[in-house]
Amino acid sequence: MNEYGVRCSYEEKIHFPYKEYPYIDFDGTFIVTLMDKSWPLKNNGTYLICAFQTDNNIQFRFHIWRKPGIEYYMPDNTEIDFKKVPLYTTWKCTFTRTKNNNIRLKTATKIRN
Repeated sequence: MNEYGVRCSYEEKIHFPYKEYPYIDFDGTFIVTLMDKSWPLKNNGTYLICAFQTDNNIQFRFHIWRKPGIEYYMPDNTEIDFKKVPLYTTWKCTFTRTKNNNIRLKTATKIRN
């Protein structure tokens, strides 16, 4: 893992807890804790896989995509680079559903370390 807790090596990436954190399939605003994060096995650098747990123990994962032209992995309307966010920090996040039925992370506000 790097200094920000991102799984970087192949050996670390294959141990990402995919089965514990299914893809998010709901939208809304939630208090979540960042539990784990990894680069994908392929397409390294285009998105960051983040595992979250809600305050009522729902676990899910979400891809945070890199902004075009810069190396920031952030929600649409927030300037927080999740690549550098420490693990186990708590956030108030808003997830919205697009017209294509995809889930987007619109905002994130840090609640506590």
